[in-house]
Amino acid sequence: MANRARFYEKMGAHLTPNGAHFAVAAPAAASVSVIGDFNGWDLQNLPLENAAGGIWQGTVVGVKVGDRYKYHVRSRFNESRVDRSDPYAFCTEALPGDASRVWDLDSFQWSDGDWMRSRSTTPAERPLLIYEVHAGSWMRVPEAGNRWTTWREVAEKLPEYAHDNGYTHVEFLPITEYSGDDPSGYLTTAHFAPTSRFGTPDQFMHLINALHQRGIGIILDWTAARFLSDTRDFLIDNALFWLDKYHIDGLRVIESEPHPESGSLLRLLLERVHAEHPSAIMIAEQFGFKWNIDWMRNAVAYMSIDPVRRNVHHGQILPDLARAFQEEFILPLPHDEVAHGMGALIRRMPGDDWRKFANLRLLYGYMFAHPGKKLIFMGSDFGQWNEWNPNASLDWHLQSDPRHSGLLRWVRDLNTTLRGEPALYERDCEPAGFEWIDFSDSDRCIISFLRKGRAPGDLILFVCNFTPSTHHNYRVGAPSGGYWREVLNGDARLYGGSGQGNMGGVDASPLPMHGRAWSLSITVPPLAVAAFKSAERR
Repeated sequence: MANRARFYEKMGAHLTPNGAHFAVAAPAAASVSVIGDFNGWDLQNLPLENAAGGIWQGTVVGVKVGDRYKYHVRSRFNESRVDRSDPYAFCTEALPGDASRVWDLDSFQWSDGDWMRSRSTTPAERPLLIYEVHAGSWMRVPEAGNRWTTWREVAEKLPEYAHDNGYTHVEFLPITEYSGDDPSGYLTTAHFAPTSRFGTPDQFMHLINALHQRGIGIILDWTAARFLSDTRDFLIDNALFWLDKYHIDGLRVIESEPHPESGSLLRLLLERVHAEHPSAIMIAEQFGFKWNIDWMRNAVAYMSIDPVRRNVHHGQILPDLARAFQEEFILPLPHDEVAHGMGALIRRMPGDDWRKFANLRLLYGYMFAHPGKKLIFMGSDFGQWNEWNPNASLDWHLQSDPRHSGLLRWVRDLNTTLRGEPALYERDCEPAGFEWIDFSDSDRCIISFLRKGRAPGDLILFVCNFTPSTHHNYRVGAPSGGYWREVLNGDARLYGGSGQGNMGGVDASPLPMHGRAWSLSITVPPLAVAAFKSAERR
């Protein structure tokens, strides 16, 4: 199956030593001509030949990189005529135009070889911390009429931001050319071309190269799967195109309405992709990694409840931990959760501003303690108050406020801690990677559990307190004696909390608790997650 010919290598416009070769599928056509900048858009003087299978092709002299073109198609049924863009176009004309452009995708000089060679073929056993980004609204230029940043301008800042805050991957909302009526990017108009809004294909490659050089992978929201099964070759070809030509590290499959053959088609897609790109991360409803939407809805709904009433809803979040290993799950807090009138996450947290930030830190801490890979949408990591607007920049000025910068520091430390602790990622998708300590303390809304790595004794003990009450001398069962260092505390003043904690750690006592021979007597901070690891006393 590997090394099968790519249709995109033959279809569309491909430069030759003295021009370009064009090929387009038009089985219902009586004639097809190529028109463009190179022939004054003359409808007649560059007819293509009808080859086998309804493919029309021909070579045109004098074509150069950047030339605009279309196909002039005459129907063999009713003599109707239409000018159409190239479904295999590698580049598109800037809006409001809709012509295709000739481009050379092999001229860019990549320098990400170390990254490409280091990609893991077992992503379920590796950290996966995804920063979801919409390129058109991540950062704009207000002094220039609120214009978009270009791919090159994004490359100057996004790789550093993702790296410095501990993310492993950036997931872009659709970057293929899309309709001007859909600022979010999901109404794709050219499946093989990055949108011209932000620059050329080479400039998008530059951004990918820059991200790879900072150790950040790239996942694309991929819309080609909205095609039905009778276009399966086009669909598979398109997936391989982005992995081949743009060094993309993974795809999240965006499906349309269910189709009777979509399951078999997507399984074929997965087989083909993994045969040729074993390290590719595939995210979909039917295979590979899967967004855990139930976790997202239950967790956000529970955290939106006033803490004084959470005790009667305590069981709302427990089933998700029981179901955590049914699939290879990603725990998402995505763009859909902060748009369409739903409001930003920080506004949906109950209480005054201090409690809103504490609750959001708690939500993030619980998310990172919970088995599964992680995804956070841009702006949510520093607590943007406004819901996402695809036509406006993020509110970056908020990071000058200690409450927002403290929240971002918490997300960074969660990311960094997870990357350094195999117990928090190695067995994300295995029941053996999780063990309850206690889930019965509904009166105080406290749960405790272990995350476990493959190495013997590689454990992290989590205690989550979903109320604003501080509990001193709270006893929780421990798997062993010795000193347990406090490795995370969401109530630390560094993050904007009240500073309740355990002075760096506690010694286990031989007092049985929760069915264990040892236990810890700890201070449980308010509206916070605290994590402990067995370690030598410093």
